[in-house]
Amino acid sequence: MNDHSQNRFDACKALSASRFEARVQDADHQNLLDITEKERTSVLPWKGQFSPQLVEFLISRYSAPNKTILDPFCGSGTVLYEAAQMGCGAIGLDINPAAVALAQIAKLCNAESSDRFQLVEVIKRTRIDAAKMLSGEVSTLQLTSLVSELVAEGEDEVSKIVKTAYLMLAFGDGSSTDLKKLNRASSMLCEAVVRLPKSSMHIEARIGDARATDLPSRSIDYVLTSPPYINVFNYHQNYRQITEALGEKPLSAARAEIGANRKFRQNRFMTVVQYCMDISAMFCEMGRLLKPGSPLTIILGRESSVRSVPFKNGELISAIAIEGMSFKPIEWNERKFLNRYGAIIYEDVITMQPCEVDLSEAVEIGRAVGAQALRNSLSYCEAERVAEIKEAVSAASKIELSPFVLEERLG
Repeated sequence: MNDHSQNRFDACKALSASRFEARVQDADHQNLLDITEKERTSVLPWKGQFSPQLVEFLISRYSAPNKTILDPFCGSGTVLYEAAQMGCGAIGLDINPAAVALAQIAKLCNAESSDRFQLVEVIKRTRIDAAKMLSGEVSTLQLTSLVSELVAEGEDEVSKIVKTAYLMLAFGDGSSTDLKKLNRASSMLCEAVVRLPKSSMHIEARIGDARATDLPSRSIDYVLTSPPYINVFNYHQNYRQITEALGEKPLSAARAEIGANRKFRQNRFMTVVQYCMDISAMFCEMGRLLKPGSPLTIILGRESSVRSVPFKNGELISAIAIEGMSFKPIEWNERKFLNRYGAIIYEDVITMQPCEVDLSEAVEIGRAVGAQALRNSLSYCEAERVAEIKEAVSAASKIELSPFVLEERLG
């Protein structure tokens, strides 16, 4: 494992060295990180998604035309669209079938204008057909029947992509829709298809686990991603009912979700350890995929809380990747923005140069950092949390990685 050996890794020192105050750098491009002048929104909606302008800036800073960019937590595909716009190839992976169904629209960046206008007609016909079949509230069974009528077996791949995305947008997170939603989804998707950037570079989105991809070693020039945070909301609930009606199994994704708040209900603090282990496995895989000397940029919310006990996400990442796995730090900046409730949100933007690390050693580094972060939290948590945290520390050696998504889908 590079110049570190596991028995010499000190998680306490690693976390101390990774304190935000000691690591963060002033940025001469702060206005671009903060997006002080917001001009664009993402092509398609997804909770927790990137800002297109932030992605554009980071790609321009760390990549170049004709390079291949990977987003292993791609959501609805913002990185893919921006990469195409800037002349790069892009691969998006996500464990969530709903995310991938939307992100696959980015593949149409390779389509000619004439083909796009034909797809617009496909979307409009699907809207008309759906409106004719609709009658009041649509139950889950009726929803499944509706989908089977509108997305036919044996349909060509591109038509299936746009029909699937259309139905996702029309139904959202519910099992029913109405004419207004059908029309709004049609307008949104038609506009997206027509306005997508034209690219001859390979653009792809598919189901995949960031910790274990099937991509070739040393095939990626830049990784740009925003992974889930500890105790984050359950992404598999996004578009869940329509996703199930389309024949997918979002609950398989749920079991593989990194940091999800549905895990370890008997003791939520165990999530901290598993999160660090899963993120370590992801970093190990990115070290395998990136070409030597190529960068990785990760954007994380500054802080996550488990039962009102805060943990600094960036500090965990630094302790694992930089201190533990010997990734070379390039930049650690912060960005801030106002959310829709008027609160200031802070994020860490960390860019590193990965190296190859043995998976088992990487996972143990993550385990050690997670357990130490829990020990550290004993100094500032409320008294009623102490017993739970100590119990989670004691259980740390028995905690396993989250299930791998492809194994779940095959199971």
